[in-house]
Amino acid sequence: MPASPTSTKTGASPYLERDEHKALGELWRANAKKGIKSDYVFLNERGQPFGRMGIGRMIERAGESAKLPFPVHMLRHSTGYALAARGMDTRRLQHYLGHASITNTVRYTAMSPEPFKDIWR
Repeated sequence: MPASPTSTKTGASPYLERDEHKALGELWRANAKKGIKSDYVFLNERGQPFGRMGIGRMIERAGESAKLPFPVHMLRHSTGYALAARGMDTRRLQHYLGHASITNTVRYTAMSPEPFKDIWR
């Protein structure tokens, strides 16, 4: 039996909002109804999981079409900053971003407004 579309080796993903988790589950079940047996939700036209480069090209093309070209890696930084700003624990953020060293992750939390939200009250 395939794993949940949002599970990791250690269990369900703690990084998804409830509606995101629900939407991914619906996509995964739709694939299963089509007879697609894959642990992956997002598949290319050959039924294989998207690779890192394929996703990058898809995002770049979408940005160009919208006349908003930007480096794909900027999404990684934006996600890191957004999760840090929401108050995600630094160790969880490190794991999520795949950083070997916590030093890289601290850059995201150093810019987070969360620690200062009540400073002027």
